[in-house]
Amino acid sequence: MSSKKDLFRYNQKHPYIPHLKEGALRVFWVKGVVTGEAKLLKKLLEKRFGALPSWAITKLESAAEEELETWGESILTGDTTH
Repeated sequence: MSSKKDLFRYNQKHPYIPHLKEGALRVFWVKGVVTGEAKLLKKLLEKRFGALPSWAITKLESAAEEELETWGESILTGDTTH
């Protein structure tokens, strides 16, 4: 997760986690979720296309949750990593 904007989006999409308050614990939770999504997407891309170029890995590591979800859906129909 790269910003407070990502945290806000996450809060809107995942209101069922009421026990986590705004602050460090919630930020770490969201960051963990986004990191997990990036790792899973990287694995799927490598399975489909082979080793990823460094630019693709950099994009995955710095992407927001919304981008990762969009890319995750696109992997089902995409022909290349470009």
